[in-house]
Amino acid sequence: MALVSRLTWLLAAALPMVPMPDAWRPSVLILVVLVSSFFLAANGTLWAAWMGDVVPERERGRFFGLRAGIVGVIAMVANLGAGAFLDRVAAPLSFQVVLVASVVIALLGVAVYLLQFDPPTTVERVRWQQLLTLPWREPGFNRFLRFALYWQFVVLLAAPFVFPYFLDELNLTFTQVAIWSSIAALTALATTYLWGRLADRTGNRGVLAIGTFLAGLLLPATWILAGLTGDVRWVWVSAAFDAIAWGANGPAIFNLALVSAPRANRVVFIAMYSLGTGIAGFAGDALSGPLLVFLRRFETSLFGSTWTAYHWPS
Repeated sequence: MALVSRLTWLLAAALPMVPMPDAWRPSVLILVVLVSSFFLAANGTLWAAWMGDVVPERERGRFFGLRAGIVGVIAMVANLGAGAFLDRVAAPLSFQVVLVASVVIALLGVAVYLLQFDPPTTVERVRWQQLLTLPWREPGFNRFLRFALYWQFVVLLAAPFVFPYFLDELNLTFTQVAIWSSIAALTALATTYLWGRLADRTGNRGVLAIGTFLAGLLLPATWILAGLTGDVRWVWVSAAFDAIAWGANGPAIFNLALVSAPRANRVVFIAMYSLGTGIAGFAGDALSGPLLVFLRRFETSLFGSTWTAYHWPS
């Protein structure tokens, strides 16, 4: 599943060289993303259930917290390199090189899967018609699932605006956007591990509650201040806040999904979590574009600056 998902991006790299009307290219690119995401979602579901069997429950918080921090630092290096390259090399060659390099590195990741321990699992027979209903009948998982769907919808209703806002309204370069990601990644290396240790001691629900509150309050506030004041230093502050908030949210919601799901047939419950959050995220993403177009009519002056359509979703 991971292999197919990664290789699909070679089609995106080849797209500028394929003779076709320019009006078709955005739709073809969306189709490539759709196919890649289809297989990536299947991979993610299996991987999450797999890690639930591999990592002991008492250590999940610190383990996935540390893992998220390491992944963030590696992503920081990749973002900085890609951002600097994109700013210095003309398109479409710049994007093609980055995409091909990403695929090559991803193939190494696929090879690492083969080295991981695959423990025996507890399996109970589940009928086809139960695949969609069984997770909803488990009271604890049902409550978690309803929260996860709501949160995913809300986050992805606004998430598509963040980088366009940085690039179009704040006039940041690709390198500056990469610096933003780097600050977040370096901060997350510490915060995710600390949040993970706290979750192991006190539970994931409290950590998740704090993280969602911080994400909903601190991040939009700093982005709005950056736009209204014209001071991009607020963007760098938001990068640290991003690491603090999502350092709590990421591991906590992942661990809560594993804890809420019964060990037997855990993959069925994780599959419903992936399906539900995928649909909720799709709904948020699909509404974000029309919402931005609608909100453009409400742009106005405020304190000598412009309150743009990007500010309303925040």
